[in-house]
Amino acid sequence: MHTGAEHTFLVGLYWPPNNRYEQRKACEVSLTGLFILDNPCPKTGEKIDIAIKTVIQRSPLELSTYVVSSGADGFALRYAGLSGQDRQTLKKIISPSWDGNNLLEGQLIYSAYEHVTDLAGWLRLTSVIDSQHQSLCKNRFPVR
Repeated sequence: MHTGAEHTFLVGLYWPPNNRYEQRKACEVSLTGLFILDNPCPKTGEKIDIAIKTVIQRSPLELSTYVVSSGADGFALRYAGLSGQDRQTLKKIISPSWDGNNLLEGQLIYSAYEHVTDLAGWLRLTSVIDSQHQSLCKNRFPVR
């Protein structure tokens, strides 16, 4: 159904009929919808409000969705209309970009997609980003 980000994100879900707020993992985030991992699954057609928050955003992206299908591993949601601003924010979430200028900015962007949980993970991520940073700088300013 979706061709979008392969990363997983924590997404806040609000189910009005149950008056319940939960956090679940979402994957396959695209410009048309996303897939929520885990059960229980709501009924097809049920309306669910979601909030997507990553480190590249100041505030969560809040969207209305409805369930289009469900299965043993989770359920698919389709957005119930997107504004132009919502679409731009989703594009940044799906395909984050880093210009290579600020090493800390690169770490913040990519840490959201790497699910770093310990010091070893941060050190590995820092090493990878630093290598990419050096590569980008070398291409801009060749050493003679």
